[in-house]
Amino acid sequence: MNRILLCDENIETLKILSFIIEQKQLGEVIDEVEYGDKAIEIISTLNPDLVITDYSLIGIDGNEVIRRSKNKGYEGKFIMISAVTDPEVVSKAYRNGVSYFIRKPININETIHIIEQTLKLKRLEAMTSKIRELIVTEDLTAKEDDVKSISSYEKEVDRILISLGLQGTGGFEELKDLILLLSDRENLGKNDYLLSELYNKISYRINEKPKTIEQKIRRSAQRAMDYVALIGLEDYNSLVFDRYAAALFDFYELRKQMNYLSGKSTERGSIQIRKFIEGVNSLAKDGM
Repeated sequence: MNRILLCDENIETLKILSFIIEQKQLGEVIDEVEYGDKAIEIISTLNPDLVITDYSLIGIDGNEVIRRSKNKGYEGKFIMISAVTDPEVVSKAYRNGVSYFIRKPININETIHIIEQTLKLKRLEAMTSKIRELIVTEDLTAKEDDVKSISSYEKEVDRILISLGLQGTGGFEELKDLILLLSDRENLGKNDYLLSELYNKISYRINEKPKTIEQKIRRSAQRAMDYVALIGLEDYNSLVFDRYAAALFDFYELRKQMNYLSGKSTERGSIQIRKFIEGVNSLAKDGM
């Protein structure tokens, strides 16, 4: 079971988070702390899988807890939940290594989803690490920098797709392959491309018809639009909505989908695959 540490100077918030985690069986809450220095001590000794912290703690703030814990070798995940909206605080949290920043007041559904996706990402990284340990590479030293760069980028793509609710769904791997192919072409200076050409490359590799691949990818991107649209309907100021709405979708089409899902319209919003994959590619490279 996933072991989770909760850090917040507000005892009521700690109780709410603990209740959510236990009711939804997201993991085991190993402790609830209000003091920053105590949080660092517990992280160092108990090594939780996930730390959920507010920015405002007693003594040492959440960003400092993250920074010091990382410097001590902690490799688990951080989620920051805070009422602080200062862009510099949010930016610093991401630079320090926080996986997600959720604004208070807490949106329960968004919080549950983000905890689930963060833990999935941790499991995915652990699996990837074990696989790499089994691979013998004859030219490891010469290729080390390239492997690190590719690994970091691929992790970011995984994180983004998982945070859009796509992990485990049909089309996840095909969509990821499409984005990686786009990145490879971009790295070679080939900025012009045809989607059909990329579909053909994936088709050749996995022995599946290009049309089938295209349909799977389109359905995955549509699921992502539905997820972001639902988040926007529930909380227009959500970080997830703010981060992905404009970056991945034509906002006019996203608004149409929001109206469709809320029952205000019978017209669905349409997906632009190019904008979607180019947006994920750009966000992934920014996050490396």
